Parts: sequence; C-alpha cells; structure tokens
Amino acid sequence: MIKKFLPNITFQNSFLIILVVNSIVSLLISSFSCFLLLSFYTTIAFIIFKHTNYQVDIKYILFVYIILIFMYLIIYFNYINVNGIPYNGNLNDDRVNELTARYFIDNGLTSINKINHHYETFLGNYIPAHNSKLYIIFLSFIIRIGDFFGGCHTFALRAINAWIIIFIAIYICKLIYIWNLKEHYINLIFLFYCMFPNVVYISAHIYRDTLTTLIFMIFVYFSELFKRKKTILNILTILICYISMYYMRKDFIIFFVLVNIIQYTIKYLKLINKKRLIVFLGIVSCFLIFFQSDINLLIENFTKNRTSISLDSLHFKIMSIPFIPFGIICRLLFYLIIPFSTTIFNINTYFVSINSSINHYITFGTILLCSLYPLLFLSIWKNRQSSCTYYFLMLWIGIVSTTMGFRHIMAIYPIMFILIFDGIQYISYEKIKYFFYKNILKKRKE
Repeated sequence: MIKKFLPNITFQNSFLIILVVNSIVSLLISSFSCFLLLSFYTTIAFIIFKHTNYQVDIKYILFVYIILIFMYLIIYFNYINVNGIPYNGNLNDDRVNELTARYFIDNGLTSINKINHHYETFLGNYIPAHNSKLYIIFLSFIIRIGDFFGGCHTFALRAINAWIIIFIAIYICKLIYIWNLKEHYINLIFLFYCMFPNVVYISAHIYRDTLTTLIFMIFVYFSELFKRKKTILNILTILICYISMYYMRKDFIIFFVLVNIIQYTIKYLKLINKKRLIVFLGIVSCFLIFFQSDINLLIENFTKNRTSISLDSLHFKIMSIPFIPFGIICRLLFYLIIPFSTTIFNINTYFVSINSSINHYITFGTILLCSLYPLLFLSIWKNRQSSCTYYFLMLWIGIVSTTMGFRHIMAIYPIMFILIFDGIQYISYEKIKYFFYKNILKKRKE
C-alpha cells in the first residue's frame, strides 16, 4: 500500500518533501525559526544517511517522518487547548526540562557538573538535583542553535524526537541483520515501531526517554559488533555510551554491565541455549546478591516516589504490595497492560474531544501489543536469539522492579518488537491449519 502511495521517491526528492513539510509545520505554529531548526535537523539526518547504510528504503523514512511530525502537532495543540500551555502540566518533566535548559543558558553555565547547584536554586523544594544532566546539555545545545536562528520554539525540541525515533528504528533493523533474523520483515518492523501509538505519544514530549533509548540501542549494536570484531571504533563507541548513559540515566549502567558480562561469558564458554539460560540466571542472581542492599534501596526509593504521586490509582495499589513474594509478580503482570483507559469500551467517549481521542489512541496501542504477546512469549520460549531474549528480560524485570513508569517502557519496545517479529517465523498457515485439524475437527469426528 505504501509502495503504491509513494512510488519511486528519490533521495533528493525525499529531502525536498520533508523541507516542504517543515515549512507547513512552521506556518501552523507561526515560527520561521522553527522551520530553520527543523530543516537543520533534516540536513544533518540526510548527511548521515548519505554516508551510512540506513537499511530501509528512504520512502519509508519520509512516510514515518510526516506521520510523526503531524501527530506531534496534534498533541501539542491538544495541550494548549486542555492545559493552556503546550505541556503535560505546569511542573511536569517536559516543561521542567525545557525551563532548566533555558536557565542553564541564561546563567552562562558551561560545565555539566554545575547543574545540580543551580538547579536546586531554580526549582526550590520540587527536585533537589537534576538526575539527567546530559539531557539538559542536549536541550541547551538545541536552544542555542534556535536562538541563533532568532529564537527556539518549544515545538523544535519535540520535533527532533522524530529523527531520534527513526534512528532507533534503523538500529533495530541493523540488529536484525546481525542476529540473522528474517530480513523481509525489515520495512514492516521499521514502520511498526515508528508508528506504534505509545512510541509516538511518549516521543511527542520533551522527555529524556527517547534519547536514552537511542543510546541503549547504539550500545547494544556496537556490543554485538565487538563480539564479532574487536575494533577501536567499537570500543570507543561502547565507552562513549557508558559515559553518556551515566549522565543521562545513571541506573541504566546496571543494564550495560549485565549485558557485557552475559555476552562475553556466553561467548567464551561456547554454551548451547539451555546452558546459556542457566548461566544467565546465575549471573543475574549473583549480581542481585552482591548488590542486594543497593538494589533494595533503589526499589524502596522508587516505590515511595510512585506511591506518593498516585494515591488513589491501581498503580498505587500495585506498588504498595510488598515486593517479595507477590509484589514482583503483580508488577510484571500489570506492566504488560499499561497504559490502559477503560473509557475505550464506551463508544460515547469516542471523538468527544482531541484529548479523549489521544487517550483511546494510546489504549489501542496497548491492546494491539497484548494481542502480539503470544508471539513474544513464543520467541522467548524458543530462545533462538538468546542475546535479544536476555536484553528484554533484564530490561523488563529491572524496570518493573523500580520505576514502573509508562515512559520508561520506551527502552523495552525495540527489543520487544524484534522478539515479536522473530516469533512470526514459528507461525505459518500450514501449522495453524494442522493445529486446527488435529485439535478441533478430529475431536469432533471422534
């Protein structure tokens, strides 16, 4: 369908079409500087595409960019309509991040280590220290470029996430090649990830989660390359990812360390799948025992934070259950079905407002994902691609044990979708027909 809709789109024409889209967006928000900044992003992205193998056809990138940027606009104008400001709340993370970056520039701060001291003065008792210094530096860099063009519009800080999402999807495709999965799903998984409702919604905000996911995917990709070929480039990229993640989301360093330990243990011991699973569980168990006090403190802090935010919600009740033995089980199950709005079952709430439509759109994403869980669990059970399985299990268990935040699921989606599409190979028309005949028709005849 998309091939017919976008036939024979050349690299140069795609660039020009995106510039036209950027100009339309700038007219809608009445900001010429935004057009210049969006065009700057586009130019950088296409320079990267020209000198690298970006795996997918350029027309898919064009199609995804148009969808993402206009979905961001809908969410942007919805917040203005509902909240009076283009943010999810007065002191929600998206607005706080932008204000902090602006404060960083206005006060002439140049060192990443000076953020904490000034941040406490800026926000008073709300948050004593910023926990994502690198993201503030990243935003301040964009704002400085925007100011050079005549002023940085807040939409420009969201629009860059469209390119980040595209690059995340490209790294998903690169990992599919490395792991020798079925390549004819490349374009489909690219489109599925970029247009998945929860991914679109989260990336429409000024949150660090989108950039964090990109850093994680780059780390996984180059770690897999390093297993196969030990080059200086691979080593330097892995080290840069470690440093970047330390200043972006320090807790993720735990996943980085576990990924590398498990990778090289399995490789050098040359273990088969069943023994790999035993080694994986053993390494994770030793890690949990060795850092038990630190992990318990981390879980306790996140639990207190989450329960204090949402006192009357199901989320609060789940987080309030003692972590061992039932709390972890409830969290794992609950995280499979969030975010979910029960109003989706009430047809009268459809298209009542843009806000209700967005909520239904997000819930549809969750329902769609739930329908694909059999493929996910099938892929994990077969464990054909053990590295991918272990990354997913580590992230899933780690995040539900600590934050259980809706936004933090962004880091899980790329690996999860790879496993889902890997699970498709175990399903075929012939197998379904045979199962149906053996278990249903045959029994009826008997």
